[in-house]
Amino acid sequence: MSLGLLSWLCPAPHVYTPMDEPEEDSLTELASQTEKRYSSFRKGERKQMIDTLHDLIEESSKRATSQYTPSKERVRWVKLTGQLIWYKDHVLRNYDFERMAIEVQQLKKRLDEDEKSKTPVPSFPPLREWRKPEPETVDEKKPENKEPEKAEKKEPGLYPESE
Repeated sequence: MSLGLLSWLCPAPHVYTPMDEPEEDSLTELASQTEKRYSSFRKGERKQMIDTLHDLIEESSKRATSQYTPSKERVRWVKLTGQLIWYKDHVLRNYDFERMAIEVQQLKKRLDEDEKSKTPVPSFPPLREWRKPEPETVDEKKPENKEPEKAEKKEPGLYPESE
């Protein structure tokens, strides 16, 4: 078996065993650390980009309004100022969407934790559907054989026509 001249520099061939597998806790911890580093890096880069854009916007607007700028160049400076403002707005909007996505992830985690911590809710039978009550039909007719006093009793003093 010929291994070659520099084979002694390479580590020995490793046989994979289940014991070599990292634990889930360390993986989640590593992922959270990586995520924090990445977000702080993005935050720093974004701040630097916004500061640079702000400086460029100021400079281009000064050039656009300066009395010493030739009229042929003034249109270009105004156009550049507008493009820089649009780009800065675009960067800030993306930051808002990223921030909102992070907040949604945090809310989902909290919701999952709350669902895990709660005891299971007993199931109830489903409520019957609500229906509009049907109007009661009045099929009662006044019997013709009844005496008028029994059919309608009027309180004294309330109906002046009858007195």
